[in-house]
Amino acid sequence: MRAAITDAVDHRRAIVLAPFAVLAGIALYRAVPAEPNSFAAAATVVAGLLLVWLARHRYAGVRAAALLTCMLVGFAWPAISAAVWGTHMVTYPGVAVVEGIVADTAWSSSDRQVLFLNRKSDDTDGRLDGVRKLRVTVAGADPVTVGSFVRIRLRYFPVPGPVAPGAYDAQLHGYFDGIGAYASALDPPEVLARGQGIRTAFDALRTTIKQRIEFHLTGSGAAIAKALIIGDQGAVSDEDRDALAKAGLAHVIAISGLHLTLVAGGVFVSLRLLLALSPLSFHWPIKAVAAGTAIFVTFFYLMISAGSIATIRATIMLTLVFLAVMLGRRALTMRNVSIAALIVIAMSPMDSFRPGFQLSFAAVVGLVGCYEALRDRRPADAVTHPAWRYVGGLVFTSLVAGIATAPFAAYHFQQFAPLGVVGNLLAVPLVGMLILPAGFMAVLLMPFGGEGVPLAAMGWGIERVLAIAYWVSAHSGAFTRSPVYGSGTLALVGIGLAWFAFLRHPLRFVGPVLALAAFVTLGPKPEALLIVSDSTKAVAVRYEDGMRLVGSNRSSFTVRAWSDRYGIPLGDLPAIGQCDDMGCAVSLQTQVLGIAEDYAAAAEECFEAGILIARRGAPPTCAAKWVITGADLDRYGVHVISGAWEAPVLEVGMPDTGRPWR
Repeated sequence: MRAAITDAVDHRRAIVLAPFAVLAGIALYRAVPAEPNSFAAAATVVAGLLLVWLARHRYAGVRAAALLTCMLVGFAWPAISAAVWGTHMVTYPGVAVVEGIVADTAWSSSDRQVLFLNRKSDDTDGRLDGVRKLRVTVAGADPVTVGSFVRIRLRYFPVPGPVAPGAYDAQLHGYFDGIGAYASALDPPEVLARGQGIRTAFDALRTTIKQRIEFHLTGSGAAIAKALIIGDQGAVSDEDRDALAKAGLAHVIAISGLHLTLVAGGVFVSLRLLLALSPLSFHWPIKAVAAGTAIFVTFFYLMISAGSIATIRATIMLTLVFLAVMLGRRALTMRNVSIAALIVIAMSPMDSFRPGFQLSFAAVVGLVGCYEALRDRRPADAVTHPAWRYVGGLVFTSLVAGIATAPFAAYHFQQFAPLGVVGNLLAVPLVGMLILPAGFMAVLLMPFGGEGVPLAAMGWGIERVLAIAYWVSAHSGAFTRSPVYGSGTLALVGIGLAWFAFLRHPLRFVGPVLALAAFVTLGPKPEALLIVSDSTKAVAVRYEDGMRLVGSNRSSFTVRAWSDRYGIPLGDLPAIGQCDDMGCAVSLQTQVLGIAEDYAAAAEECFEAGILIARRGAPPTCAAKWVITGADLDRYGVHVISGAWEAPVLEVGMPDTGRPWR
């Protein structure tokens, strides 16, 4: 082990640990119960830099001090970002006429545009003061481009909290993105001034491409074509999305390294071949010219694809690769992965909690690390036939990426893709050889009106990929579901990934194996017994034949999210409980669950219920073992009781009530 660590240090791989140290600092910032003072956090970074200077003459000491400083930077940078770019979070709903500049746009469906509005003024008498940005959903209106100055009459409301403990936290990410409220437009936006500039031009281009795709394609073909070309996944159906995920093909509709590599790499190879066949090859550095053109294509794809975290990471990584090609350096290295990760983290530190960043970063670390291991130990008589190399490479990358991302997919989506290798082996050739090239040609031909044929070919390929996805998902059986995992186990996976990235010795594989074993054995949470929603009156309880809704089985976003997270078809089973206008009562195995709609009903239920949900409060002398009040739900969000009724464990969606995003 000492020899392996010495070898890694001698090869200057300490920088590989820098992003992991920064991520550890960000996780520490997220875990502390109160918001750190930004000046004090910055002072700790200065202290770390001083420690590096003091240890500058010690080979091991300076590296240890540098990694400690990276962790301090990770802790301080979100605190500084919160102080500089944070926003006021709306607490109560209301109606207002708001004027502002459209900072970004997206589509939640084929006819619902989402505007991210930088607020400039309003008529709410100060009720929106301090709110930098609003997320406004507009239905049935003409598309609005980025940069436009608009006036909208809207209904605003607080950013929703997590639907379950550990689930996606819109308040956290909204705060750091400057979004202090969600809103729905009551009237079509009134455009006071059209936007200008490069972002406006690209947004208008994205809208034009969207309209051309919808003119030639319909249904799933149009939805996935828009996802692949302009990054608009709003129209992708839940059924298609679920089938692709179960088949290990969810990455196909999220523009990332695969898409950028195929498009930019195809341009690089094709242009280099054409230049090599021309007289210019005697006078131009054709390899550098092709690499420079590929960088331009990469950034063009980024601009028309709305720039998700995975796309930004892939753009940075590919830019570093092509720059290395231009300079005659080795392109695929773990050092380049680390630099790309540090740039992405610096741009938006809290995006490291998003699934896109974690899945993308884990996949690239796994692929580059395994590529390094194979490159250094490839036998001289290895099979080199192009067909075998392609098939072998496809199987290899699918296996590595699938294993590297499995813990993060299980944690965020409670889903595995047991036949993901089969799905990728069948579908990725179609994506790489037909769908993406056809999409690229369609975009090039759109100015001349010649996009019909390539879009038709793209649609045909998408239909084949979906057929593969549904076939693979149908044969995956019940193995696609995973339990709900605790967030602490992701730290073990991160340590294993850091171990793998840092070492060059075969011992590098020990860390990920141990981390995955610990994740599988220690990670699952106890089974949920009771789930109480904060924003709706939905209550689910474990009954004789599984989880049931209490009082009503009406569907809502929260209920659907619970069904997906806990793997329970809540909307399909009849509701339970003896209910009236005052509340509900449910007899469980060892006690009674009571739901009281007012204080008088709560006082009565206190003598019978072991668990009481008192929406208007309960007497302080209430005899119920567990009392969850409406104030508790407002403050702490969703409540989940898990484990066993004899020794239940309570979790809440928002335990960090003292943080500014609450």
